Amino acid sequence: MASNDKYDRQLRLWGANGQRALGGTHILLLGVSTPGVELVKNLVLPGVGSFTVIDDGTISTSSPALQDLGACTTSSSTTSSSTTSSTTSSSSPSVNFFLTCPPPGQESISTAESAMRNLAELNPDVRGNFVHTPSHCTPSHCTPSHEGEGGKGTSLGGFIANGGLASYLATLPPTNVNVTSTTLSTTLSTTLIVCNDLPASMSLAVELAAATAAATAAAGLMGKGKSFPILVVRSYGLVGTVRTIVKGHRTVEAKPDSERRDVRLGGGWGDDNDNDNDNGDEEGLEAKLKESCKDAYGEDWSVLDGQEHGHVPWVFIILKAKEVYKETFPERNNAKPKTPSEKKDYVSVIKSLATDFNSGMELNFIEAVDNAFYAYTDRDFPFEVEGIIERYTARAKGEGGVEGGDGSDAFASCCVALGKFVNSPENPRRLPPLNGSIPDMTASTQGFIRVQEIYQTQAKKDLERMRSLLDDSGSNSIVTDDYLKTFCQNAYNLREVSSRSFKAEMEMDTATIDAGADMGDIKDDLMMSIMSLGETGDEATEDCRNCPIFFYLAVRGCEMFFDAHGYYPGRDGRSLAMAADASEVYSFATRVAAKYGLEGMEQFGKYFGSADGEDGGQCLEVTRWFAGELHNIGSVLGGVASQEAVKIITGQYELGEGSTYVFNGINGTAGNYNF
Repeated sequence: MASNDKYDRQLRLWGANGQRALGGTHILLLGVSTPGVELVKNLVLPGVGSFTVIDDGTISTSSPALQDLGACTTSSSTTSSSTTSSTTSSSSPSVNFFLTCPPPGQESISTAESAMRNLAELNPDVRGNFVHTPSHCTPSHCTPSHEGEGGKGTSLGGFIANGGLASYLATLPPTNVNVTSTTLSTTLSTTLIVCNDLPASMSLAVELAAATAAATAAAGLMGKGKSFPILVVRSYGLVGTVRTIVKGHRTVEAKPDSERRDVRLGGGWGDDNDNDNDNGDEEGLEAKLKESCKDAYGEDWSVLDGQEHGHVPWVFIILKAKEVYKETFPERNNAKPKTPSEKKDYVSVIKSLATDFNSGMELNFIEAVDNAFYAYTDRDFPFEVEGIIERYTARAKGEGGVEGGDGSDAFASCCVALGKFVNSPENPRRLPPLNGSIPDMTASTQGFIRVQEIYQTQAKKDLERMRSLLDDSGSNSIVTDDYLKTFCQNAYNLREVSSRSFKAEMEMDTATIDAGADMGDIKDDLMMSIMSLGETGDEATEDCRNCPIFFYLAVRGCEMFFDAHGYYPGRDGRSLAMAADASEVYSFATRVAAKYGLEGMEQFGKYFGSADGEDGGQCLEVTRWFAGELHNIGSVLGGVASQEAVKIITGQYELGEGSTYVFNGINGTAGNYNF
């Protein structure tokens, strides 16, 4: 159906709630390299609230450095690469399509303003801002120690390291930002920080600044005790990484690809103690379904004509089969089928109710056989949700020293009410509020509507009961009807995730385990990721060498090289100098591998090439790149990062198991890892 709403297509993905969350989000982009700019582009198009670009570069028409490429050049930006490399300079109009030369008659333009203007053009609904932090560095890559006398320069690195970023975050929305196109709206609810192709040491400083700002009472839109979510996006030649840094990230609408339907037909057996009651409802969901079934089709289905018999909803068929099963096997004392033979007997009962099951003409009975397990099993309450309920219940009671203390937000309040709901004595099966939706099925229109109305009525009652529990706890006013309905519909899929800090990853701190991450488990997972390499024979050697985790280690070696020297390996393009840099990168990379328990593995020694090997291995390859930037690689990374950003912003779609995504553009492979 045609629609004039330009957001119509995405509304089908994340709905009105997701769109509202997106429209209330501010993206803070640190650096103007391709991955981050592509990320912001992918959020501007669907209508993010606003964005701010912060960078220290300047695009000038006067420099001849890139005239042979038909483009103006960029002055020293913290994340750009020197033109002494064979790779085209990063953060310049010749590489980044969102950086353009100054307008006619204008000698120069800041990279922050250029990127902001080109991004803001894409959607007039989105407000763009920029902050230019003029660089005092002359090298292409600068560290705080290079930022002018006493480290007091105003480059991007200085802005981050010397308190500028922390102050900026702590006073959101900004009231006095240097050269902005507009001010941010006070209705914004989330600020997402993007570290865009920054050196690892600088991203560490961003994480510290964000924590400092979030810890203050004046943390603006985030509020005291909250944390700023961070995405660290890194493009390095033909490879790149996307790292999510979240603390207590909540997912309400996980939207799994497939999940068990919440039809609740597993009660009413002789070994149950619920007396066919569901969620404390005196009449019981199954009792209502049975009554409706009897009213529509009677007791004797043999008198139904072929059309009616072939369109009885499978939900009714399963309940009818339960009664026949109990009558057929009285010696089992109405106990639910447990053994394979008992379950087979139950399926046989369903088949016997069909006119001619083997003919395959009655699809509703085939559906009933496929869904027979619903008759004797309940959907397990996930342990992840149990843990969330326990944490917030303790928090509300002031027990266990849980950080935060008051539990005064909507998610926390609903979790506490959910705990009371499932642990109520009237709810012996510990079932959460009913979702209310039913699967499609072969049925007459009247039969389907009968089933649907019963489930929706029960779901409405459960919702009212949850509202009553919120009212009893004094939390009613902070939970909207829409939020409560969404929460109840997704009670089985609630998640709360905290990633390992970027500091712990970069420093490989095995003594301090944060976010519940066990370093032993991290090591085991990483070792398993390379253990199977080479099992298919020698012909797979090249694919094994291109395993994303090896290039992650090589790039980590480059970051450590940068920390030691203040520039990335490969600055001197002569072969001997390149080999020397690659050798040092290799030593750094193997040091990282040793921390993760990889160095002693046969697969590591075989496929992670030494710097003096025949082809120089992965470390010589990344050295050749000299931290170069390619827009196509950055575009892939920006696309991946924007999907993670949508998950963070909307609270929908579960974040991946690994917090670091590694992409290898050489052979188009990727992997998710916990480091």
